[in-house]
Amino acid sequence: RMVQGSLDKPGEAEITRNDTDVIPEVDVTMDMVRNTQENNESWLLYGGGYRNQRHMKDSAITRDNVGDLSLEWEINFERTEREEQTNTEYQGTPLIVPGDPPVMYQTNGPDHLRAINARTGDVLWHYNYVSTAIVGDSSANRGVTIIGDTVYFTNLDMGIVALDRYTGEE
Repeated sequence: RMVQGSLDKPGEAEITRNDTDVIPEVDVTMDMVRNTQENNESWLLYGGGYRNQRHMKDSAITRDNVGDLSLEWEINFERTEREEQTNTEYQGTPLIVPGDPPVMYQTNGPDHLRAINARTGDVLWHYNYVSTAIVGDSSANRGVTIIGDTVYFTNLDMGIVALDRYTGEE
């Protein structure tokens, strides 16, 4: 993958905030991350756990009730002109911090991160980083990492962004 541009001059970010007061204060500890597969209310690692099993250990979904599932909400993200030009791929796994409501942190392509109310689909905040890098091949982002009150993700400028997970502030 080829990256061009001025990497010594980072891009700029735009943050859109909606109802961030509904985000419950939950301290995400290393113990919670290590044992995320034991908690049916959280999904704190890419692939669901260190073994990348991609399923919950004790799921409430069974062969007997899977046919009863229905769509609760759907969210569509419009691709930006830049995403269309760079053939951006959406490959990230959303992480879910337990609480009332549970909050989903989702990257959509590189340089976009959203905090979403996992019960309603409402976007609580959206961080949009405008990169200065030019990418030759398709670009992707595999998701985020959460510890404490901070959510981390990488951007196309080869940087790591740390955001307050309650407000989206750098």
